Amino acid sequence: MVQKYGVKEVCDATFYALGGKNKGKPVIFLDTLKTSGLETKASDVAAKGGKGNAKLVEWNHSKEASMKLQDALMSMKTLAMLNGADIKAGDATIYKTETFTLDTAAKTQEGIPAMYEVVLSETPLGEVHALDAHGNDLLATVEGKKVVVGSLDGVDAGSEIRVFYQFKKASGAEKITVSASKFPGYYRVIGDTVIRNADTGEDEAFQIVIYKTKLKSDLKMEFKADGEPSVFDLTLEVFADGNGNMIEYIKY
Repeated sequence: MVQKYGVKEVCDATFYALGGKNKGKPVIFLDTLKTSGLETKASDVAAKGGKGNAKLVEWNHSKEASMKLQDALMSMKTLAMLNGADIKAGDATIYKTETFTLDTAAKTQEGIPAMYEVVLSETPLGEVHALDAHGNDLLATVEGKKVVVGSLDGVDAGSEIRVFYQFKKASGAEKITVSASKFPGYYRVIGDTVIRNADTGEDEAFQIVIYKTKLKSDLKMEFKADGEPSVFDLTLEVFADGNGNMIEYIKY
């Protein structure tokens, strides 16, 4: 009798580069997937004739396959692969916003007009912009991390101001630049999972080998205050390799 199996458990997926500087090497391992699905389909055309114009013979063609993965977690490597980009590690220029409430302890001198000093958490690069609670520009004096604003701008003790600036992160940053002319490369993808023997109830190892696939550039990230955390959908188009092979299923 034909042995039957239940299919449920999500795959772990390993991507091997088919070209570029990492050709033949594993470039990412995904073990936090929520779903992993594989679909194949083909087109057909038939000769029809006779009374009733019934199908007489049929030809199949244009076999296609696609794989869809949904990851519970994001990585910079995944973002880079989806955009055909590299990860540049090191320094980076960061935009920062800080909010302060002016108080008498921040007062720099007695008298009128009163001046108030706030201290930024980082040393700014270039221009520093200070706005009051209504979005009006404040005339600010900047020296290092210190920003001084005064009551001539209509702010005083108890006023809230917001300061906008950029600073240099000297090390430890990772940066991906999305280019309009760069796209994902080609990969061999290995999916590892288990299938359950219907007779014994035991899990048996099952592997899916996709010889040549290409990531689509589609990406959606949702940053929201409530609800479920974002998931990350990866769609892969499957191609035939040089021998015409697309997918291999192995139970072992």
